[in-house]
Amino acid sequence: MFEGEIVWISPFLKSRREGFYRIVTISIYGATPERAKVFLGPENRNYSKWEPLLREGAVIKNLIWKDRAKATVDADSPVEIA
Repeated sequence: MFEGEIVWISPFLKSRREGFYRIVTISIYGATPERAKVFLGPENRNYSKWEPLLREGAVIKNLIWKDRAKATVDADSPVEIA
């Protein structure tokens, strides 16, 4: 697990499945790649874990890679404020 700082939060975007989602960009501390993204949809159960943390500058811990090669964080990571 690793931690990072939220540096950008997109507005809600329309998905292909008629829902909405946000892209959150995270600056990763001491890892390569240095930036990663996570895709969050309010209709998904994991959104309730992320919603209170969604502010630029928030440092998040317990992040897990979904796909390190694509610089994607697993939205099901057990996230907390660091």
